[in-house]
Amino acid sequence: MAGRPRKLTTNPSDRKDQRDATKKLVDENKAEPKLAINPPKYLKSYARSMYSKLAPILNDKGYITQSDAAILESFCINFQMLRTAYEDLQKNGQTKPAYRTVVDPTTGDVVAHDFTGYKRNPSTRIIDAATAKLNSLGQQIGLTPASRATFANLNVDKDDDGASIADLAKLFGGA
Repeated sequence: MAGRPRKLTTNPSDRKDQRDATKKLVDENKAEPKLAINPPKYLKSYARSMYSKLAPILNDKGYITQSDAAILESFCINFQMLRTAYEDLQKNGQTKPAYRTVVDPTTGDVVAHDFTGYKRNPSTRIIDAATAKLNSLGQQIGLTPASRATFANLNVDKDDDGASIADLAKLFGGA
């Protein structure tokens, strides 16, 4: 029966069955190989950098193993797509002019290029799709506030003493 995912917690104030399930997961994962620290060779640029930053962090948590590597790789690939599409968007704008080519039916010569309006830059769709995938994949490996709360036994309502905004910006390539 599908339902809410089981809460992973080590907090003594939480239910015993939740603590036991968490302990069992961590114990089982100890026998599993950890994520490889070095990114796969096919990851390039932003994806490679993101993998190198996230793998050690996820290994330290103990919930993620090498069997989850495909999820991390997909996350990194989508991050690469997001960054590349955003660079294109900065260079070319959100819209592009659209033209209709008018051809002389008798000679086949181009007579005119008529402006028909603007069309959406395809990079905007790539950004939309990559953002949705990053959110979904990030939840699976504990990279969203709610999933970190599940993985790390945090209450979402409480203040988080974790990484600062500056640390997160630095991690994701910001200033």
